[in-house]
Amino acid sequence: MSLTKENLLTLKPGKSLEDSIVNAYVELLKIRENNLWHPNPSHAVLKPTAKRFFFAFSWWMVIAARFCYDLKIPPSELTGAAKDDRDNFIETYQKQFIGPNLQDCDFAFFPTCHCNHWILFVVDIKKAKVLLIDPLRNGDDYSGKLIYPTQYYLMEKFLPFMLHKLDDKQFSQRYMRIKEVVERPKQEGGVDCGVFVCKYMDAICNGISLKTAYWTPDKDVITFRYRIANELRNGEARLIPEWGIRQKNLGL
Repeated sequence: MSLTKENLLTLKPGKSLEDSIVNAYVELLKIRENNLWHPNPSHAVLKPTAKRFFFAFSWWMVIAARFCYDLKIPPSELTGAAKDDRDNFIETYQKQFIGPNLQDCDFAFFPTCHCNHWILFVVDIKKAKVLLIDPLRNGDDYSGKLIYPTQYYLMEKFLPFMLHKLDDKQFSQRYMRIKEVVERPKQEGGVDCGVFVCKYMDAICNGISLKTAYWTPDKDVITFRYRIANELRNGEARLIPEWGIRQKNLGL
């Protein structure tokens, strides 16, 4: 995945990240997590029981939205060319160029940009549960289902249908419940949503609890921008060591 100077300049403080930056960082996380896991215990960096992750690029939802022209129609009831397109999508986009297929993972990340605002869906594939992490919005007057109806449909109905079609014995459930995460580091600047989504994925993979994490907008978030730029330049996402995770969770 190639990046231009103009793409990289969106990592400067005060700029909104372009899709290409978020997707390139997703690729780095995918490579890192795949390298940490190996089915042969003698070659594994982590224990062979470590969690396996599926990373979707932002265009996953853009393409899948073609099957959501009517949110009242279940994915199973598509017919004709729409059905063929749906089945081709499922076959193509259940795969990762690097790492395990969707149905073989424990968790999946689906970052998406809606109206110039980045949000993240985190899916517990085995338990059929979904978390929506919105860096900006939450509260009693907030309903993700009203703001992101198509994205909700894809997570609630299309994704479980996709998993069921791939393996109907392992995935019998046709619906996933979505919980909106309230306790997490929250964006304060108007243009930092893409940075937060990148860091949410990085933190979750590293075992850092978002509930206890705190990121200051004038220091941590700016540091994250430069760290993402450095990792993209080096072609490698940094792994936070276990002692660093403990310090983060303790607020040290």
